[in-house]
Parts: sequence; C-alpha cells; structure tokens
Amino acid sequence: MGMRNSKNPWIGVALKILACACFAVVNGLVRGLTGGAEFPFAEVAILSFAQLAFLQNAVGTAYMVPLSWSTIKAGLKLKHPHIHLIRVLCAVFGLLCWYRSLSLMPIAYAMALSFTGPLLTVLGSRIFLHESLTLYRLMAIGLGLAGSLIITKPFQVLAGETGLPFPAWATAFPLLAAAFWAGSKICSRKLAAAGESSLVMTGALLLFMAPVSGLMALSSWSMPDSTQWLWILIIGLLATGAHIFQAKSFQYAEVTFLTPFGFSRFLLSGLVGYLFFGEFPKSQTLWVGTIVILLSLYCLSLDQRTLNKHQKTRQAL
Repeated sequence: MGMRNSKNPWIGVALKILACACFAVVNGLVRGLTGGAEFPFAEVAILSFAQLAFLQNAVGTAYMVPLSWSTIKAGLKLKHPHIHLIRVLCAVFGLLCWYRSLSLMPIAYAMALSFTGPLLTVLGSRIFLHESLTLYRLMAIGLGLAGSLIITKPFQVLAGETGLPFPAWATAFPLLAAAFWAGSKICSRKLAAAGESSLVMTGALLLFMAPVSGLMALSSWSMPDSTQWLWILIIGLLATGAHIFQAKSFQYAEVTFLTPFGFSRFLLSGLVGYLFFGEFPKSQTLWVGTIVILLSLYCLSLDQRTLNKHQKTRQAL
C-alpha cells in the first residue's frame, strides 16, 4: 500500500510528533505576539493577527523557494483556477481565524475545538462530494458535536453563566478555523479527483497564500521591530519544518497508523501554554469535551482502517 519503509513505522511516529511539537511552539509564539498573553521571558510589542498570518506565509514561502523551485513553478499551471481560488481563500481565512482564537483564549481550549476539523471535512465531503457516511463516520460526527457542546457550553452562554476564562463569542473562531480548513481539504479532494497533481496544488498554496493574506493585513499594518522580526522568522521556520516533518512521516507509516499520534498536538500545545504563560486549564468540561472529540477522531481512524482492509481484499481477489 505504498509505505516507503514499512519496517520503520516508528520513524514516522517520531516525525509526526516532531511536527506536532513545532506546531505547538508556533501556537505559543503566536499567542504571545498577538497579545493573548505576556511572554515570561521577553517583552515583545503586539502584532495584529492578520499581519502575523501574512508574515508567516511570506517567510514560509521564502524558505521553501530554494528547496522546491519546481513546486513553485508548478503552482502556475492551474487546470481549475476557480477551485484553487476557493482553496486558497479557505486556507487563508482558516489561518486568520486560528490566529485570532489564539489571541483571545488559552491554547488548550482553541486546540480542543480545532479538532472538529476532520469531522467537518467528513460532513462537507458528504454534502459536496457525495461521499458515503459509514457507521463509524456517523459516530464520529455525533461524538465530535457532543464534545464541542461540552466545551463551549452553549446553554450556559444563553443563560449568561459560562465560567469560561475568555469571552463566550471567542469560541466561534477555532470552530470557524476548523470549518475553513475543512473547506480547503474538500477542494483538495475535488482537485485530485479532477486530475490535478499534488505538485501543482502545493505550488498554488505556496504562491498565492502570502499575497491573499497580505491584502487582509493592509488595514492593520505596522512595521515590525527587530525583536518581532526574529520571532517571525522563527515562526516561519517552525511552521515550514512542521509541514515537512508531517509529509515525511507518511513515507514511513500509513495515515491510519499515525492518526492517534496526531493527538499529541493537544498535549504539547497545552504544555507550551503552561510553560510559556502558566496556563493550565482546570475546567473539567474542557478535559471531558476533549476526550470525547478525540474519541470521535479515533472512530474516523477505525473507519479508514476498515476501508483499507476492504481495498486490500479486493486487490487480492
């Protein structure tokens, strides 16, 4: 089934966890730079979340150009430009909503709610791509919805008694980020089904995310100082490294095997929140809701595992 080195799946696990660690540190730096919390080890002026999203995209593209110039050039050869445009817009708005959420709430809360993304992808794939809804997928959607309701406490919000350490309306941003990223993934599936190569799709994101996010940042632009530039370069390097490590992990192990290890992003992000800002969520509802959402993602991994077994059986016949 296409694992380059099936004898060393644990190398894939190590790369996956390394990618999650990079993303976790990025989350912490973004929270500090956007004013969500104060760094205990440095005084840094606040940047707008839109400007930071643009600068990360620009720096990430600059890092990738010498590594994959052929990918950049491939991004100009679009067969379906309208779908690519929707995909890029979804990716940009997803990043903007994610950075906005980090500026408003502790990392652990934002991360827990962002795990609804795969569930929204399944639901969107059913609506827009007419993919089937298996029992595992239905269970996953139900559990994911239940977990989100436990964390966001919508009924307490209506009663004006949330007990959340941030404004109740802030919970919309990680959910919106998850929805936009789900839209980007659905567009990717649509493009793949239409015969677009992965090289072209990657190149399109590298080429167009920075300009589009730059337009969003114009209204809040201020020139970063030297300290801010240093952190921006580190964020771009970590984010780029995370994507590379994640892509490499799939060369050593199957997606279904690696999926449970992706949950480490929540634990590592929570650890970064605690080490950077002293944020340790004591809310029982957060932990209960997170466990329910992670169970929903486990259902999706079981569904994919079942699908892979059926495919192998058909190939053997």
